[in-house]
Amino acid sequence: MKRPGNEKMPLQGKSPSKANKQKKPPKRYLTTGRVGDMLEVSPAAIKKWIQQGKLAAFRTPGGHFRILADEFERFRRSHGFATASVEPLRVLVIDADRDVAQLIGSSLRSGYPRARLETAANGFEGLLKVGGLRPDLLLLDLGLPGMDGLEVCRQIKRDRANRETKVVALTDQLHDAEPRARDAGADGVLRKPFEADDVHALLAQLFGRRF
Repeated sequence: MKRPGNEKMPLQGKSPSKANKQKKPPKRYLTTGRVGDMLEVSPAAIKKWIQQGKLAAFRTPGGHFRILADEFERFRRSHGFATASVEPLRVLVIDADRDVAQLIGSSLRSGYPRARLETAANGFEGLLKVGGLRPDLLLLDLGLPGMDGLEVCRQIKRDRANRETKVVALTDQLHDAEPRARDAGADGVLRKPFEADDVHALLAQLFGRRF
């Protein structure tokens, strides 16, 4: 006869095979605003890519887009975007026309919401700001009063500390001014008047970004 208390009780709960299975980590989803911040583009650009089928996403019951983190990484790598840890784009606009400077600023922010933007109204002020800002991109009007844009460009390109700065000349006389701007060291030329898409296309050419 077995003594009371010696019986082996069956194990309760999950079977060993199920207990050893690891739980899958929960999927992480990103909003269009978050993806836009990390890629330095506007939420409107993210929605456009989704609608074009370039970036996979789904809609919430409230009608908002959500992107899987893994899909974001695939898209970022395949289109040559830098990681989100990079510093925001530093931009300096040197143009005597404040309205033009504001238009350029709006165009830049539509593609680079986190961009750090500064402006200058003449060449002397611009050169001082270049020394402090060390811009990634300099948009330079060739028709500046006093020291003209060509001379500003030469001085900037002469300084080895500015070797990473891309200079884009702004002019309303493209055919006449482009060869002189290139000779002065300009990396690109943009003819006035221009649209936001023209600025974005030039940025893509200079920095390898897709918009």
